[in-house]
Amino acid sequence: MTEEQAQKVIPVKQNIGNVFIGKSDFRDYSKELLMMINKYDAVIVMARGKYNSKAIDIVTNKMTKHLIEIVDVKLNSSEFLSKVSKKMVNVSSIEIKVRLKDGIR
Repeated sequence: MTEEQAQKVIPVKQNIGNVFIGKSDFRDYSKELLMMINKYDAVIVMARGKYNSKAIDIVTNKMTKHLIEIVDVKLNSSEFLSKVSKKMVNVSSIEIKVRLKDGIR
């Protein structure tokens, strides 16, 4: 096996993980965030539309707030064609970058 082939087989640890917020239960996302934060240096919690508030709640809930700190928050708005009304609608999105507080590991 050549060195190039070995690099393709061995997974490289990424520094940033992603958690996408959607319809699942609040506790599922909190557990996923805690697992990801132990695996990666930082985690980006992403949500769109009506799930933005859920993303904020997950990052600031009592289960996670003493372990993590917010590094960065990005807000965005995009236009999409609505399937129902066939008109262009604005949909907001949020990305919250978090990491473990110093001294936790």
